[in-house]
Amino acid sequence: MVANVKIQIDKDFEARCRKLTDEEYRQLEENIVAAERIREKLILWHGKLVDGHQRYQVHRDHGVPFEVEELDPKLKKADVLEWISRNQLGRRNLRPTEARYHRGLLLSAAEKRQGKKKKEAELTSGQITPKSKREVAKELAEKDGVHPDTVRGDERFAKTVDQLAPVIKQQLLSGELKATDREVTELAKLTVPNQLQSVRAVRSGQYKSVGDAVGLKRSDWSKRGPKKKKKAAGKGQQKTVDDADLEGHFRALTRLLDERATIRGGQGPHHRACQQALTEAYAAWTAWKKCKPTKCDVCNKTGR
Repeated sequence: MVANVKIQIDKDFEARCRKLTDEEYRQLEENIVAAERIREKLILWHGKLVDGHQRYQVHRDHGVPFEVEELDPKLKKADVLEWISRNQLGRRNLRPTEARYHRGLLLSAAEKRQGKKKKEAELTSGQITPKSKREVAKELAEKDGVHPDTVRGDERFAKTVDQLAPVIKQQLLSGELKATDREVTELAKLTVPNQLQSVRAVRSGQYKSVGDAVGLKRSDWSKRGPKKKKKAAGKGQQKTVDDADLEGHFRALTRLLDERATIRGGQGPHHRACQQALTEAYAAWTAWKKCKPTKCDVCNKTGR
């Protein structure tokens, strides 16, 4: 057990970690005090606390002993922030909005790595080539059982959330504040004082939703799907839908599922079933686009 370790608090690391509710913190505190020690190690990097901020707070309040584990000192701060997001995604009690936020941060980090890679003339021998943004999106999607388009939407969501006042950001990620992606986008366009005023108005019951508070018209809430409009088919003509239309509709349905889950405060069995069905349909359609009936084993075996 570690008795005297000088630990520094980095605000960026602390902000990236999940915040417990008051009830969750009291339960954590009771468990640690009863065990008379902190079982899970605190993670440090150059003496800065990376993971375990709330456990460390229990130590400061009650003096219970703890152990530490140091991350590789060769890592850069950006690498440590990515480590935190991946570690957070591995938690069982992660909320849907938090999962979206961390997936978005990881995809954004991949884009930055790609940009840096292009600027470098050569990679030093032995250096691992960073994964592309598309590869990271696919990896995160497969791990969480979502569509890659969902992950790309999560990146936009994370960037928008980071423009909110810290207290509103925390309320949104914790599920205390309910808002659709469109509402969050409109809220982020306001100044911080106006953001706080709008959210206070919703919490006080003056407005029913964030959309009402920011002046978003109800007719604007349902603007989803492809922006391009096709000419209506004439009499006797069959309406055609091209590949871009179908991809747009898949993306729109994915966003709709995520927004509905956010509003309802979680991903229930019906949401997961719809999401899985949509993912399978998209994968089947993508394979069908590339299919050549005369040479396709799948079609020849099944008769499709």
